Amino acid sequence: MPAEHPTINAVKFRDVKSNQPQRFACSWLGLSRLLQISVANRDKTSRELWSPVIYRPGTTRGNHNVRYVTCLVADMDSEAFDYARLDGLEYLAYTTWSHSPDDPHWHLVLPLAHPVPAAMWHGVWQRLHERIAVIGDPQTKDPARIFYRPQHRPGFQP
Repeated sequence: MPAEHPTINAVKFRDVKSNQPQRFACSWLGLSRLLQISVANRDKTSRELWSPVIYRPGTTRGNHNVRYVTCLVADMDSEAFDYARLDGLEYLAYTTWSHSPDDPHWHLVLPLAHPVPAAMWHGVWQRLHERIAVIGDPQTKDPARIFYRPQHRPGFQP
């Protein structure tokens, strides 16, 4: 069972156009439980999104409003991965809506020991990807990046 990480915070958004962060999780245990629930959707855009960040109070979604990032989310599209690189690290991996056995699409989520200030996130994002030997989608390195909650196409079970 994963250890409790009190510094892990995450927010959710109703859809991609929503800019009002709502509390989603406040611990690694809580977040990892929520990210183990995949639902079937015909259209991936109908699923809520989430982000592992702490926003300044009373602000809306945007890089300039993020105070801290609390997890690394590696967005791996068609990328092979060696899980041995995670030996000794806590993580959760879930398939995305686009995943298939012939074309893997994963979100790899790793809790951070300490929240990372948003101003430092680009460098930390790069170093962590190098550490675990993942290329990841470079478009996902902004602090306010949102990710779809786990989901799959109807008829496909992850």
